[in-house]
Amino acid sequence: MSGYGSSRGRGGYSSGSRYSPYGGRGGSRGGSRGGYGGGGRGRGGYGGGRGGYGGGRGGGKSEYGISFGQAGAGLTPIDWSSKTLNPFPRNFYEKEHPETAKQSDAEVAKWRQENGIDVFFGYQDSIEQARRQAANSDHVIPKPIMKFEHYKFPADILSAVKAAGFEAPTPIQASTWPLVMGGNNVIGIAKTGSGKTLAFLFPAIVHIRAQPPVSRGDGPIALIVAPTRELAIQIEGEVQKFAGYSRHACIYGGAPKGPQMQKLRQSPEIVAGTPGRILDFLEMGITNFRRITYVVCDEADRMLDMGFEPQLNCIFGQVRPDRQMLLYSATWPQEVRSLARDYVCVDGKDDNVYQVAVGGMDKLTAVKTVTQIIKFVSASEKRSMLKTLIDEAIAEDENTKILVFIATKANCNDMHQQLWSDGYWVTCMHGDKQQYQREQALGDFKTGKMKIMLATDVAARGIHVDDINLVINFDMPGAIEDYVHRIGRTGRAGKKGKAISFFDKFKDAARAQKLIKIMTDAEQQVPPELYSMRGSGGGRRGGYGSRYSSRRSGGGRRGGGGYGGGYGRY
Repeated sequence: MSGYGSSRGRGGYSSGSRYSPYGGRGGSRGGSRGGYGGGGRGRGGYGGGRGGYGGGRGGGKSEYGISFGQAGAGLTPIDWSSKTLNPFPRNFYEKEHPETAKQSDAEVAKWRQENGIDVFFGYQDSIEQARRQAANSDHVIPKPIMKFEHYKFPADILSAVKAAGFEAPTPIQASTWPLVMGGNNVIGIAKTGSGKTLAFLFPAIVHIRAQPPVSRGDGPIALIVAPTRELAIQIEGEVQKFAGYSRHACIYGGAPKGPQMQKLRQSPEIVAGTPGRILDFLEMGITNFRRITYVVCDEADRMLDMGFEPQLNCIFGQVRPDRQMLLYSATWPQEVRSLARDYVCVDGKDDNVYQVAVGGMDKLTAVKTVTQIIKFVSASEKRSMLKTLIDEAIAEDENTKILVFIATKANCNDMHQQLWSDGYWVTCMHGDKQQYQREQALGDFKTGKMKIMLATDVAARGIHVDDINLVINFDMPGAIEDYVHRIGRTGRAGKKGKAISFFDKFKDAARAQKLIKIMTDAEQQVPPELYSMRGSGGGRRGGYGSRYSSRRSGGGRRGGGGYGGGYGRY
């Protein structure tokens, strides 16, 4: 193993800062505020200049497909062939721990099968294709790291792991750590609650500490892009918990820029943020991407669903193409595959790419640790049924935490007011709440001050509250993916959970077919009434269709185009 400190010397990184990724030592101050080696003091981002809005703020789009007037529209593609990129250390897994090495191939295969893990070398479109290629390949897949002490993690990480009470890595952590720390690009397909945040965070810390120190004026070394501010905040919380010695910043829309700008000016090593606010600060010259060599795209399917593809193209286009790249997604539709091919495979090559799938790539799966229950109720019965379920859960355990998903913000507010007036300690979270209100609601729910939280789908992903006992779908979601992510808020990290969904036979019948499949695949008991509805079709009104349109270029129907996740409804 090559140790972290072995390459912390000054490896020829210089331009505006001592450790630019480009060769040579020139660049005066232009590298700091005016882009990539552009000379002078221009404030113009990366080659395009801030005045580059073309025909003004009216119509038109940038070369990345971002509408003029939105963050990132003034950034232009970089000609990387004209840049000299100095190498950076990325391989920190040159030798397996003896305990890892002594695992037999049969033992590893059995463990992967028991945990629903598939690991493949190279980019793979489908599980069938991957298995065919694996059968004809002699490439050796690294064995999983079964215990934290089987890798020489920094002492502060191991101390934080012990304080958190973690006994062993989750399957996706055990499988991906040797791949990522070996310097490879990794595609992870994993449902929520699988532990993927630490799967990319621990190697990020190892990677950062092997690079030359970040100096004033440098940008970050690691960039984590998330679809929503809630997920970005959650990731930063994990960074703070496990990488306390690393400077970090969290940037997202819907909050004042001042405090976030101040954090960026302190030269953080890790930045987590939403696409819109990342591009906003990049374009303003508040930060730069000169030092970034480790990039994570978390919940890629969610970002594409929100219309973030032009922003992702712009962000990744501003980072050196030989960076280490990790892409995580809960699902594997064509749009995510195309994104992975474009940015995880460098110049179309996949000789340093691994793909890890938890529960398969070709189907959406729910965690088996969650007991799924369907209650057939009409719209008029929902409110009384909700109170009954809450009363029963509290009677069984007064400290139980309950998360209730409601379709609309108006109904969420109404239900919150009604439950509060009835004496329930309940909080509420949705897109119309101010950021401080959302953070307070989530904080109260996490600490247990409020045992019940009502939420729209803003909380379906990325909300990291490990001890939620019960999820209630007051309204069935519009897409089957959202159902899986909602119920994935409980039963996390191997714990048991329960999800109860209110099913209106008239409104939700067209959803029955795909719901049956999700329940069957998760080995749940499917009620006979649901089977009787599966021929009701999945037409326009209520069936679970695909959340992805056929488009792949910018905008997007549901995301509203642009960077709504940073500033808009999320």
